[in-house]
Amino acid sequence: LSKEVFMDRNEFEDFVEGHYQDIMGLNKTKGHEYAGDEDALANFKEVAKEHGITPEQAWGVYTSKHWKAIQSFIREGQVHSEPIEGRIQDVILYCFLLLGLIEDGTIEVEEERITGAEEVTREFTPLTPLSENN
Repeated sequence: LSKEVFMDRNEFEDFVEGHYQDIMGLNKTKGHEYAGDEDALANFKEVAKEHGITPEQAWGVYTSKHWKAIQSFIREGQVHSEPIEGRIQDVILYCFLLLGLIEDGTIEVEEERITGAEEVTREFTPLTPLSENN
């Protein structure tokens, strides 16, 4: 006697819009705390420089903790630290931040090309994967 429940396209779009507004709120509050207002990506760049990695690799480290919580939710059906919706919103925001890092790197390379400076390359050194037991 169970009734099938589903979202139609309009309900889903409203659902996405609601979460998007929450994500934009996270960006304004957490983003300001982590990076200030001048360079939204400063935190990744500073941590990368401190640890001898690229900003994208710093992004990967930060994002992995949220992704691990999502994986735990998928395995166990719950997380204990904070609601899973918050972790998912964090990962979505981090994906936008990665897009920003990619765009920022592209802009830096283009600016160097235009000014005639030496070509800039971004070298990536693969990080050692964390074991599944960590």
